[in-house]
Amino acid sequence: MSELAPEDRFAEVRAIYAQQQVGGGRVGFGRKPALLIVDFQHLYTRGRCACGLEAVEQTAILLAAVRQAGFPVFYTYVGYDPVRPQGGVWAEKCPGLLENLRGSLACTIDPLVAPQPGEIVLEKRAASAFFGTGLAERLRAEGVDTVIVCGASTSGCVRASVVDGVAHEFRMIVVREGVADRSVPSHEAALFDIDTKYGDVLSLQEVLTHLQTLAPLGARSP
Repeated sequence: MSELAPEDRFAEVRAIYAQQQVGGGRVGFGRKPALLIVDFQHLYTRGRCACGLEAVEQTAILLAAVRQAGFPVFYTYVGYDPVRPQGGVWAEKCPGLLENLRGSLACTIDPLVAPQPGEIVLEKRAASAFFGTGLAERLRAEGVDTVIVCGASTSGCVRASVVDGVAHEFRMIVVREGVADRSVPSHEAALFDIDTKYGDVLSLQEVLTHLQTLAPLGARSP
């Protein structure tokens, strides 16, 4: 028995949503985007909880284009105090989070997408990149209205960041090839959920093509 393609698995749900006027439209790009790379740190790219490097490699392509266009780049990583790691309820549910001790290899951003001087790296202790990090305020200070998201995991921190980003009134764009999850079903379900309810899931090529139209604006940005 052949496995159904993701679009076929969700066809019935998509039809129900259409009747209820959920999804179907596009949030699209606004005037100025930023790239947000969520938790592409060693533990989740090459370590014990690795989701693999394919999404990181694709993100590196996008990162080069965003830098060339002159748009802001933000990173997050999960990190805890190495002396007294306090993970709260989230770490009670997922105790492996406490491996992410600040300054350790586990917290190091993968070298394929390593930050450059001037790019903002934010430590977080919740799934969302927006919770307790000041990210929304930093984006607004840069005049950003659109957040292009890559990272891990799709069903966890990526999805949580997209949901919070919409709550902060940003247009959220997820790059399909630039996100990864250890669970294929969870990955597919999260992308479907994001695309129908919160943001747009686009291919890398679609995002690159759009960036080319905005490049002159980015080049003039301070």
